[in-house]
Amino acid sequence: MLIHQESGVGEVIEARNFVGLIQLESGMRIQILPKIEFGTGADETREVLLKMLKEMKNFSGWKLSAAKLASGSTNLYDIFIDMYLQEAKLLVKRGLRSDYEKVEGNLKSYKGKLLVSRQLRENLVHQERFYVRYQKFTQNRAENRLIKTTLLRLKKAASREKQIQEIRNLLPVFEEIPVSSNIRNDFEKVRADRNSREYEQIIQWSKVFLEDESFACFSGNEKAKSLLFPMEELYENYVACRLKKHRGNTWKVSPQDGGHTLFDSPKRFQIRPDIVLRREDKCVILDTKWKLLEDNQWNNYGIKSADMYQMYAYSKRYKAQDIWLLYPMTEWMKKQEKIVYDSGAEDAGFPTRVHIFGVDVADINGSLDKLLTAIEAEKGA
Repeated sequence: MLIHQESGVGEVIEARNFVGLIQLESGMRIQILPKIEFGTGADETREVLLKMLKEMKNFSGWKLSAAKLASGSTNLYDIFIDMYLQEAKLLVKRGLRSDYEKVEGNLKSYKGKLLVSRQLRENLVHQERFYVRYQKFTQNRAENRLIKTTLLRLKKAASREKQIQEIRNLLPVFEEIPVSSNIRNDFEKVRADRNSREYEQIIQWSKVFLEDESFACFSGNEKAKSLLFPMEELYENYVACRLKKHRGNTWKVSPQDGGHTLFDSPKRFQIRPDIVLRREDKCVILDTKWKLLEDNQWNNYGIKSADMYQMYAYSKRYKAQDIWLLYPMTEWMKKQEKIVYDSGAEDAGFPTRVHIFGVDVADINGSLDKLLTAIEAEKGA
């Protein structure tokens, strides 16, 4: 992500294959959608993008209602706030977790442990009082402080009256809980255990909203906040996750497989194909590339030589005859016959075949059906 000056234009933002939202210091929000439209327009593209985001670890389990995907006036930031509020309401419905908190005080009744030095200093002439330390069962725990602080932050940032009203309805539940006085310290206090599992996602997104944590970094002079996601990672993760759910019992799917190194002696330079399909003694490699192919056969459709060298190495080390390069589907690709690169029968051991395949992310299940059918149709699959 880069912000720089361009002659005759002024400051220019280059997203460089990121999608999401940028908020400038002036308050202006810039929504960045993929350069490849999924379906009929921006609304459908945004809906597919959110479905892709839902497969990411930090989004997994967040409910995505079609009602939330309103008209084009609803930007990604509003949708993120809607998702956060939905999670907060579910948490409140289940009940906020309480914990024991150490408390010190000068009380009229004895409880807990007497702090002798403070007792002598504070109550030398007040024999009826006790300076003690005791444990109090309270909802004042780090997770609840962070959620309240996030709600107050979002109340200022929300642009829709309905969101502001939902936040107002939630805040009374947190009335006895103070705001976080040290956000970073409270995040460090968050405990990951089975008793706080329901807090895991909402705390992760509290971190995004409170610490302005982004999935990408800016360089430049302009101060900006962002919720940005690398499209290559989104695409790879989406295809892998949907394939695992869609494969049936036919193939074992291994995303980011790390079972081989480029050299055996010494074992160095680990290679990690995006997806490995295994079945009995068969192995097929899938590699995702978020790039628009060109209508230019003589330029190899814009496929990089380095990518092909990489696929050849995968083939030899995994003993996989068929490699599938998965590019996003375009109108041009829909009209093409098979695009296959074959190293030929003289290749030592066995030939390597690299197949070019277009994935329609707007119809991911239909696209994966076609992919698995094409894989099954190949010799030796």
